[in-house]
Amino acid sequence: MRRGLLVGLFALMLSVACSGGTPSNGEAGSPAIVRLGYQPFLASAPLFIALDQGLFEDEGLRVETVVVGARDSIPALVRGDIDVMAHFVNTGFFAALGRGAPMRVVGDKGSPTPDGCAADGLIASPTMAARPVVPESLRGTRIGYSETTIAEYALDQFLAKGGLGRKDYQFVYVSTQNAGAALANGAIDFRLTSEPEISVAQRRRRGTLWLTVSGMAENLQWSEIVFGTRLLTDRDAGLRFMRAYLRGVRRYNEGKTPANATSVMRHTQLDVDTVREACWTQIRSDGRINVESLMLFQRWAKSRGYIDRVLEPGEFADPWFVEQISAARPTP
Repeated sequence: MRRGLLVGLFALMLSVACSGGTPSNGEAGSPAIVRLGYQPFLASAPLFIALDQGLFEDEGLRVETVVVGARDSIPALVRGDIDVMAHFVNTGFFAALGRGAPMRVVGDKGSPTPDGCAADGLIASPTMAARPVVPESLRGTRIGYSETTIAEYALDQFLAKGGLGRKDYQFVYVSTQNAGAALANGAIDFRLTSEPEISVAQRRRRGTLWLTVSGMAENLQWSEIVFGTRLLTDRDAGLRFMRAYLRGVRRYNEGKTPANATSVMRHTQLDVDTVREACWTQIRSDGRINVESLMLFQRWAKSRGYIDRVLEPGEFADPWFVEQISAARPTP
């Protein structure tokens, strides 16, 4: 019954895409309003750049930002409180989709690669930093990370290379605010996290980057852009949002230019030294989604009992927007 509902919903979305969608909200000649839910993290830098550098306005959009906590973002999107969210891959998203939540992954927002710097990885405490970088070194240790997320999945893949699993270490919850102190005082041995926490921990000598996420598991879809009902049905507004976002990504990929760094500092409240030294995560310029990575993540999540079933690509992803943009000549 639920599967039929999801298939029917996706078929409706495809028919709207082919027909050009419904008109954007707002009166003729006025900007369409799009509500963006996000957290003020460094990884959302392309959105900050697009906001500050007028890229959404170029597309006739007025983007209203809403800071939404990780646990509240999916309910807010389903209720229509926000139209689009910046999202860290987790099992809650797929569980909600399995219950019929009307949302889809539409673009990349973070895909760690071994070629770039390390924006995500496992920090070792000072007493653990010299351990060999092999799965066996994690046996019996205390590790902090975000459960039921792509981070736990990456750690699990690394441990599996040595025949280890969840039973071989102790999970310890620790907040971002307290993680540095927990590493320094020995409350945890390792912390799986992202920038700027990695750079800050190393600068203050509270921990050392021990292993990158790309070294744990290859080709991960780490975070993503997700549309809710409104932008999935109003294809024109969704396409304009994605076009502006990808222009932001291309500017972001130019590096830490003064304009880009200013946007990041303004929205994250990070100081200039942290912004300069932190690794900026890799994001695909074309915005394409790594569907296979999300399929592998789901299979792992089901094996752990985090989700009831593995969804097909059409049930969680809508590549139409980036495909339309890729077919056209990009705007710098």
